[in-house]
Amino acid sequence: MKPVLCAAALVLLAGCGDREPSPSLADRAAAISAGMNVDTLDVGGRPEQVGFREAAGSTFPVPFAVRVPDPMAVTTTRTPAGETVVLTAARQGRWSLTLLADGTAEAAARAAADSTARTLGTPTADSSAAGAMSAFTTGLGRVWLGQHAGRFYVVQSASDTEATREAFEARVAYVEQGWTWTDDGTTLGG
Repeated sequence: MKPVLCAAALVLLAGCGDREPSPSLADRAAAISAGMNVDTLDVGGRPEQVGFREAAGSTFPVPFAVRVPDPMAVTTTRTPAGETVVLTAARQGRWSLTLLADGTAEAAARAAADSTARTLGTPTADSSAAGAMSAFTTGLGRVWLGQHAGRFYVVQSASDTEATREAFEARVAYVEQGWTWTDDGTTLGG
């Protein structure tokens, strides 16, 4: 019986020469990602390909659209102080935008941003955030205050560790550059 099985296997293998060669790993990756959204981030001067998905807050008090890079997960919360969109990357960090309650005065918005910054450590003024009314850096995080459509918002970003900070900050920059207020098409910085 063994010689028959071996002969059958040889016949099957002989027919394999007529087939197309197996696709390379690069070809397989291209085929898999053909149906995915893929972009490139600059992580410390090195390009890194990352998948992303579109997320939108059409029921948020001021609607928005944003590209969320992997591995960030999106959640939302609502409190009397306002509504928050939270993007979390496990073992990397957390980014959030809180749209403060309608009617919040500028002094109260500035106090909220300052208070948020103090939860992350000792805040230092930072003038690098485009479109920010005020901004702070604190250890592994940063907080800034902005305004859109008559509403104030506080953006908070905090890395979990120094080791993951570079990759996380690249994702945060991607989120902030791609965030669009869909009521008028402006971005977070504009």
